[in-house]
Amino acid sequence: MSAGIRLPDHAVVVRRDTEAGPDGPAGSDRPDEQDGPAELNGPAKPHARSAWEISDRRGTPAELVGNPLQPSGVRRAAFCWPDAPAIILGSTQDIATVDVERVRTRGVLLVRRHSGGGAVVVAPGRQVWLDVFLPAQDPLIDEDVARTAWWLGDLWVRAIEHSEATEQSAATEQSEATEQSEATEHTHMDDRSDRAAESGKMHQADELVVHRGPMVPSTWSRVVCFTGLGPGEVSRKSAKLVGISQRRTRAGVWLHSMALTSLDASEFVDMLAFDEQTRADIADELETNVALLQSRAEIVAAHLGDGLAALDR
Repeated sequence: MSAGIRLPDHAVVVRRDTEAGPDGPAGSDRPDEQDGPAELNGPAKPHARSAWEISDRRGTPAELVGNPLQPSGVRRAAFCWPDAPAIILGSTQDIATVDVERVRTRGVLLVRRHSGGGAVVVAPGRQVWLDVFLPAQDPLIDEDVARTAWWLGDLWVRAIEHSEATEQSAATEQSEATEQSEATEHTHMDDRSDRAAESGKMHQADELVVHRGPMVPSTWSRVVCFTGLGPGEVSRKSAKLVGISQRRTRAGVWLHSMALTSLDASEFVDMLAFDEQTRADIADELETNVALLQSRAEIVAAHLGDGLAALDR
């Protein structure tokens, strides 16, 4: 924590408990503000079609971040649904990048996560947030840290594609239900063929891509998440759609992933401790480099859960 910077009373003050991992000390940030309730994780149960334990976790951002999935001998996944807005800092990010007073006056929590990267803003209904734990020796864990995230990016791509197809199919069925006559039906069939062809062109142009190269930083990616592009992360038309961060200890690997359904870049950067021009530059970078989900959060989450359950390797 930078000298002279004091967190507001309601913010999360973190204590770092170090644990030796394969790559040196691995931090475990635990909020001093409060411990999460015992029922936060809910009764995690193996999915009927796989060995995954999949659960929904609901609570404050402090509880969701400060009480991560506990290590076990099986694969675990949790969909996290925050009940309040928060700025979540990377594990080593300087708090001086945030205007703490502005954060406090707007009723936004300030939380520090276990993994690295820049700040991300979360709020109820504004993202799909999936955390995963893989026990040590799991075949999904690669010795190459970068490659370990690839499968998760592939999972997100399949889920997003299925979600968009599901919603497109529902919209088509609704349109068909309103058709009044065979003549109208004939006209609509021709129209739908044209729309399907156009949709195919758009889908090709909007192809989802899993990044399988090294980290590609941007000017402000050390300050705000979603402006750079890391291994396993998903982009659409060169804009980042899914962010992934990772933490390793002897117990296994934690992967934290998120895609946004909405983002007010100006509102976000206004809570950063920079001059007006710099905040404007960061907002421009966010608006250029961030893509948003086109499907409803609950549909994407459902397809992610199905994808995890079907994953067996």
